[in-house]
Amino acid sequence: MGYGGFRTLSDANVRNCKGDIREFKPTILVGVPAVFEQIKKGILTKVGAGGFITQKVFWGAFAAKSFLLSSGLPGAGVLDAIVFNKVKEATGGKLRICMNGGGPLSEETGRFISNAIVPLIGGYGLTETTG
Repeated sequence: MGYGGFRTLSDANVRNCKGDIREFKPTILVGVPAVFEQIKKGILTKVGAGGFITQKVFWGAFAAKSFLLSSGLPGAGVLDAIVFNKVKEATGGKLRICMNGGGPLSEETGRFISNAIVPLIGGYGLTETTG
């Protein structure tokens, strides 16, 4: 069990060392909306800096995975292995599930995290007091 601060969560916010999430390599991540918004922002920043082809590949794979998951069709694992593996490495590489609590998370961010990294579950009512 570990605790990561909002300001030290990602590599971009700290100097000369890994961010909390890459150092801890969590399998389950419980956080508040600000944590997931920052993760999404970090991913989008890296995708945007990658150039035209990188952006098109990422967003094409994202749309394909969204379609496959919503239709119940197989093949999302292939996209994870080919395209989303670097995104998963940014979160430590061992993450299996995320849980949001402490406030409402935008539907767009929840969908983004669920498709790009791992499934995200939203908790309601005293989620900050129970695991």
